[in-house]
Amino acid sequence: MVVQDTIEKVNYIVVGLGITGLSVVRYLKAQQYSVMVVDSRKNTPGLAELKALHPDVPVYLGGFWPDVLLRGECLVLSPGVPLSTPAIQAAIARDIPVIGDVELFARAVKKTQAKVIGITGSNGKSTVTTLITQMLQACGFKAVMAGNIGVPLLSLPIGAYDFYVVELSSFQLDTTVSLRCDWGIILNITADHLDRYAGFEAYRQSKLRLLSQSTQFFYFSDASWLPPQISISQVVLDVAGTTDAGWSLAQSAWCYQGTPLVRFEAAKLQGLHNQFNVLAALAIAHAAGGSPTRIAEVAKHAEGLAHRFEFIGTKNEVGFINDSKATNVGATLAAIASAQVLGRLILIVGGDAKGADLTPLKSAFAQVSAVIVYGKDADALMALTQYGFLEKDLTAAVSRAALLANPHDTVLLSPACASLDMYPNFEVRGDHFRQCVAAL
Repeated sequence: MVVQDTIEKVNYIVVGLGITGLSVVRYLKAQQYSVMVVDSRKNTPGLAELKALHPDVPVYLGGFWPDVLLRGECLVLSPGVPLSTPAIQAAIARDIPVIGDVELFARAVKKTQAKVIGITGSNGKSTVTTLITQMLQACGFKAVMAGNIGVPLLSLPIGAYDFYVVELSSFQLDTTVSLRCDWGIILNITADHLDRYAGFEAYRQSKLRLLSQSTQFFYFSDASWLPPQISISQVVLDVAGTTDAGWSLAQSAWCYQGTPLVRFEAAKLQGLHNQFNVLAALAIAHAAGGSPTRIAEVAKHAEGLAHRFEFIGTKNEVGFINDSKATNVGATLAAIASAQVLGRLILIVGGDAKGADLTPLKSAFAQVSAVIVYGKDADALMALTQYGFLEKDLTAAVSRAALLANPHDTVLLSPACASLDMYPNFEVRGDHFRQCVAAL
């Protein structure tokens, strides 16, 4: 037990270290604020670097104690720490502000001339964030991507870029009140992170916070999750090819004002989900001042990101796709829809479903030749298919897929679940899948 009276009061307590927390400490210390760090882990990432850079910063490890957290004028929460944590709720009950690193960035960037582009959604965020950044850079702008994509905003010089292209998670939006995006988009909202939210509606409302934080808001014409009224400036992206105005998907191409600029078949990024992703990037990059012809060239030649519907090669005339980033049901449904055009499909799913409703997968499972299941929620997934094979781990799942596959078939790893039951993150899971395929 930590005794409150022995703890010095500070301006900010950083709750959760790691890469984001460390960037917050460095930023706040540069502003001459007093800082303390609290982390529930005893061996937290970034601790050695923190001690080397700022040995004067007090650190409390192994738990979140109210006695400690109540000594801060403000708590800066890392995205991995739930707002529902009892000690955090105790601080909120005492009217102690709880914010995130995006909030600190928002307060600082509004004092500069820089523009901010905000991207959120259950799936596709990193691809769209990367594309917009590449498009703006191709047009001669100083653009940088940051946020949930793995680059903490506070690790960057604020005001040094023309554009900050910011990937935003629901957790980051929950702890942000001052953010003002010049352009914002919600790509989609499907059930995710229900282990952190009371239900889908609570998760949806977190995503919808970007609406009030955008000067101009973009969304796809088939968005069913929107509120009935939107009072801000809005741009509808036509995905049905019903209009010649603005950007649209039509004539098997990305079109601007009815004119095809890039044919789908000419682009390196394939899949129905990427048609939407590229459309979003084109529309926002153009709104931000990008030349239609230059950004279209980027769309044509852009490579996909690792672990996101990534074709990793063939073995014995069987194709293998690594979609390890598909950590929710919506992502896997999109991957199956995109992969079906390739022919006979064998699907590998499994991991930690995070409390999600898996039943939407049932009809999709019926459209593939076989479903191979492993991981924490394997039983729930097996109950959704008549063509399921239960395996102990990913290695066994890949071996089973190789036995089932015929020449010209495709094996798709699209887990519909988080990786944390067996792996540190989805990247390690995807890398293991590569290794398993290489070993066949």
